Amino acid sequence: LGCKLGSNEYASLVSLCARKPGLWEKGRAMLAKIKRDVAIAGQKLLAALREWSAKRAGVEVTQDLVASLMGALSVDAKSAPIATLPSFELTSEQVGRFLAKIIDHQITLCKPQHKMEVRREFSRFEEWLRDRKEGVEVMIDAANCGFYDNGGTFSFRQADQALGQLIQGHKAVMFLSKHRESMAYNKRSGHPNDQRIVRGWWDRKALKVTPRGMNDDAFWMYGAIYLASQGQRALIVSNDLLRDHKLMTEYDPAFSHFMTTRIVRYRWDGQVESSSSSSRLAMSMSSSKSGRPTKLRRVPSKRERVFKFYYPFRYSIQPHSIKSSSPDSEQAWAFPYMAVEEGKTPLEEKDLYKLNEGTEENPLPATPSTVKDRVRWMLLTIPATATAPASAAASAAAATPATAAASSASTAN
Repeated sequence: LGCKLGSNEYASLVSLCARKPGLWEKGRAMLAKIKRDVAIAGQKLLAALREWSAKRAGVEVTQDLVASLMGALSVDAKSAPIATLPSFELTSEQVGRFLAKIIDHQITLCKPQHKMEVRREFSRFEEWLRDRKEGVEVMIDAANCGFYDNGGTFSFRQADQALGQLIQGHKAVMFLSKHRESMAYNKRSGHPNDQRIVRGWWDRKALKVTPRGMNDDAFWMYGAIYLASQGQRALIVSNDLLRDHKLMTEYDPAFSHFMTTRIVRYRWDGQVESSSSSSRLAMSMSSSKSGRPTKLRRVPSKRERVFKFYYPFRYSIQPHSIKSSSPDSEQAWAFPYMAVEEGKTPLEEKDLYKLNEGTEENPLPATPSTVKDRVRWMLLTIPATATAPASAAASAAAATPATAAASSASTAN
């Protein structure tokens, strides 16, 4: 019927495979379907997988694992990695489909006089990416950086601040719309400092001006996907929530996973949340049980503020079939689930990428480090010898690693 099963539906099926004689191998085959259809495993599915794994001797289940930004799975940040999650890459079919959707979407949105030029502009853009001797490692969303926390006003100086920090360690390029570049030279709204900044970007060969009448976001998205097809990993600096762009791809999970593993999020470094952003000092109340201020923290002024960049993790948050460090294992599976903290309401899957979980309106996305810390992983290791039914003793032994890992992880946390 074309219906897509969710975590709870798969939990029922896996549990059935565990309880009915002769269906264990059906459960093994179902793991690939879970990987395809389920992003975050629910508690019922985790329980069903533990029940299913206990029916074969030698199958190990380890829970409460954490992942590093590079994908190393371990009991805690100080422990040796048990396995490594694979980096996310698009297939050639997905690359072609997403590039075509970006172009088609721009044709739909742009004014009639620009429609004929859209395909030619993206063709020229591909040529620019191929021929650029300096290369492209980081693409900066100039509008996003220039508007960030600036009262609805675009700041060339603020965008230049982002470029100045990033160009020190990366081959960075500012993506700026033709309309916004023209603002710097406008006699009424332009400012000599803005003109000097734009000329400086040109002089450093760190500026890509996108055509008038086209969405500048489309070009850094297109560039990241195109460069990935050429074996290059280009990052994007933006706090864009990508809502319209996800709709453009009909909410294809592969597009979301790709962007999540390529987008660098940012904040002001040292910024203290307060009602007055212009105040020079802020009281820190957290270190005194009596509520009296115990420490003065200096709040940077706008001229002193610098960006803090949060680089993305390389893996997608979804079930993975991975290589285990154990030479005897035939197969290992990693299943992500939302972390459950004692005394707190468990987060829901829909809150994973939000800055403030549980809310619908969020001006900013959560940083990659926050997203990573909201997820735990179950590692299911199936040895090549896992064919005979487990005895009662073996079943108990198979369940022991999960219990021990969960206990040690809870202690570590």
